[in-house]
Amino acid sequence: MHFDCDCHVHTRRSFCGADDVTVEALVDLMPERGIKRFAVTDHSSHFYFDDTESARNVDIVLDPNKLAASHDRAAKAIRDHLAMIRTFSAKGVLAGLEVDVTFSGDLVLPPGIKDELDVVVGAVHWLPGLSREHKPPLEQVARDFLRLTFALLEQGVDILAHPTRIFRWNGLEVPERVVNPVIEAAIANNVALEINAHSEDPDAFFVRRCLEKGAKIAIGTDAHTLEAFGDFSYHRNILSQCGVSEADLKTILFSPGKESTIMK
Repeated sequence: MHFDCDCHVHTRRSFCGADDVTVEALVDLMPERGIKRFAVTDHSSHFYFDDTESARNVDIVLDPNKLAASHDRAAKAIRDHLAMIRTFSAKGVLAGLEVDVTFSGDLVLPPGIKDELDVVVGAVHWLPGLSREHKPPLEQVARDFLRLTFALLEQGVDILAHPTRIFRWNGLEVPERVVNPVIEAAIANNVALEINAHSEDPDAFFVRRCLEKGAKIAIGTDAHTLEAFGDFSYHRNILSQCGVSEADLKTILFSPGKESTIMK
């Protein structure tokens, strides 16, 4: 099962990216990894702050007032970054961002930037009061998850990253009751659901439901290192478990970029 497009890749511009992950280095690896196109999707929130600690502090990252005060600065930094990425567009590099959602349902993104992107990857990385050390009742977590995920899906993102990771990364089982609503909302809003190698999310149960309901699947490594770029072993494993063949890929996969939309 061959994949030639990676929809979710980080560089060292994300604080979580390895120092040697540059666009140049990734482009050099494309022939070896069999990749024809990939999207650089660094974290939009990281353009607002100078340090890793701030960019990982939910009270700072998702504070609408703090974000608004830094929109102009972030917009300039993002546009400079996008301009650099676009110098590689002829080689199949797409300009994107991975974008969080605040607890009030707004994108962590300066005004006007979304329309300048080839790919918008939406992600729910935090829920109110939830951490590995503190877990609200699962019913509350599920409600907050659906509320914020729906808000994200309704704001013009192309891909929902690692759709159920927020549960697993905080030591919780994914409630079965959230699966169908998320998939149905993604379909209604023309958003692809990602199989994410970095997080090994979602599982085969979720992917089977996607296939049954006709949702589009996005292939993303969410690579933070050069080694992870183009490693599609998790995607092959999950899709094989779900009975997907090479011949099926054309009809189920999302194809990114303004020149090609989700295939109907």
